Amino acid sequence: ILNNVQSVGASLLVWIIAAVIATLGAFCYVELGTSIRKSGGDFAYLCHVRWFPIAFSFMSCASIFTNPGTMAIQMQTFSEYVIRGLKLELDESANYVVNRLISFSCIILLFFLNCFSIRGVVARFQMLAMIAKIIASGIIILVGL
Repeated sequence: ILNNVQSVGASLLVWIIAAVIATLGAFCYVELGTSIRKSGGDFAYLCHVRWFPIAFSFMSCASIFTNPGTMAIQMQTFSEYVIRGLKLELDESANYVVNRLISFSCIILLFFLNCFSIRGVVARFQMLAMIAKIIASGIIILVGL
């Protein structure tokens, strides 16, 4: 954002506006989650208001297009960060292959975590991932100060 705006104040304003919008969206989901006590997320919320065809269509599109696409983008971004973080000096073709291998390995790992144990292993993995995110966010904030 800073490269495109060329102003620290305008960049900070864009980040603040984005944070407010994201927070309001999170508050909406918190309210839905606490008032509708059914598992299933968006599908459960749409079924709660008896919009069954819309719920089916929404979840079909999400399962086929949105969720796999989001997972692929997240894993590619993660693998790029790993490659840059480890400071691997690779040529373009090797970088492409290593990027795809790391991405595919992460997706397979998550697949097997969800296949074997939803409550035990996955709960611990989610806790570890949350702690890693908090630590990474803290480091970014402290370095930025």
